[in-house]
Amino acid sequence: MGGSRVIPTDVRIIAATNRDLAGAIASGTFRADLFYRLNVFPIRVPPLRNREEDIPMLVEYLVKRYAEKARKQISAIDKDTLKLCQSYPWPGNIRELQNIIERSVILCTGDTFWIDVEFSSALGRLAGRHTCNLTQSKENGMTNHVRPYEPLTSQNAAFPWSTLAIALVSATTLPIRADQARSTQGQSNTSTSKAGRTTQKTSLRWDVFLAPSIPAITSDLPPGEKQRPWPPISSTLISGERDAVLVDTPITVEQARALANWVVASGKNLTTIYASHGHGDHFFGTSTVLERFPNARFVARPEVIQIMRQQASPESLATFWNPRFPDQISSHLAIAEDLTGNVIDLEGHDLVSVPLGFTDTANTTCLHVPAIGLIVAGDAAYNGVHLHLSESPDQQKRQQWIAALDKMESLKPRAVIAGHKRVGNDDSPKILSETRRYIKAPLVRTLGSASASARSKTC
Repeated sequence: MGGSRVIPTDVRIIAATNRDLAGAIASGTFRADLFYRLNVFPIRVPPLRNREEDIPMLVEYLVKRYAEKARKQISAIDKDTLKLCQSYPWPGNIRELQNIIERSVILCTGDTFWIDVEFSSALGRLAGRHTCNLTQSKENGMTNHVRPYEPLTSQNAAFPWSTLAIALVSATTLPIRADQARSTQGQSNTSTSKAGRTTQKTSLRWDVFLAPSIPAITSDLPPGEKQRPWPPISSTLISGERDAVLVDTPITVEQARALANWVVASGKNLTTIYASHGHGDHFFGTSTVLERFPNARFVARPEVIQIMRQQASPESLATFWNPRFPDQISSHLAIAEDLTGNVIDLEGHDLVSVPLGFTDTANTTCLHVPAIGLIVAGDAAYNGVHLHLSESPDQQKRQQWIAALDKMESLKPRAVIAGHKRVGNDDSPKILSETRRYIKAPLVRTLGSASASARSKTC
């Protein structure tokens, strides 16, 4: 302190919070510049109740840790204890699990770990109030790690370090972990291609990067509001064993750089970037991402490219985008090349481009991944934020949007990712019906085109 020269340092800063920072920025209670300084590699950790398959590893690690501390020889874990730990909702998250494990290790008198009667009775009563249990997890296709006794080995005990390290960092985020896709991990199958040769398919997974809400500068504000927040923008990474496909990119250079860092950290080879539709806030960041992945192809359907060219035109940039996001949008925007056919191949799996027609704009699509029951819906579906309706002021266009929602529902997805979503919301197929209800709402029908003075998406 007080020195006159720069002293180089080599430190890593980990900032953790359980607050909705995107919402705090929008409300003016958290500084946006501080957020962007800290937001280098964000990690969102789902609550422990949503990571049931992680619990056996965490229990094993914590038992070994506290057994060594207490100088006890514990070589196995009681199977009923593991079942109980997996069915309990853990409102106190990892800290509650740690405290219970430490207490039970202290009370343990043999070489098999178990939770003492007082705690197990209380946990059992609480777990019974919730629907998260082993039976339902099996029905949902989740992996059951429980064996009659879980031996503690030096090989297994070393594994949970990375899991625990992540579990102890609780950050409000941008990358959203794809819980519903976990049941496909670790699986592979063999199939015969159209050419008659046998090919090996690897398992797929998906993850979502959520660029936070940022203020858009505009004088067209509702009464009582001082700024118009642009809602969070999602980008979806669908990955196999080696390669990955990215669907949509956010609007600003800074958001796109954070997305590129996130993709790099995944360790996957990005082969393709797919644009679901032509709105600028879902492809303006692509040129920045391509700087990190110059060998990736940027593709879209021809009708989508038509809208992209309109959005990236000098007139559109000068009159709409740049005034709202001054000095934040790349000056070298990339335009997609034509997608040949309607399928992107990812390690033997088909990622199918599905035309949807008019939704919140013209010529929209979704990307359907049948292997994991996933639909990346772009702006055809919204999740917890207001819909952009100014391009569909009449009933005819809204009926086309509803038809697109029906089309996606007919594919029977297990997960649907919206182009805009509220931080923390699940990527559930129910967002299709929620979007439909919003479009059909009497207030929306009454307002008609009165709300259509500008393209505005507000949280």
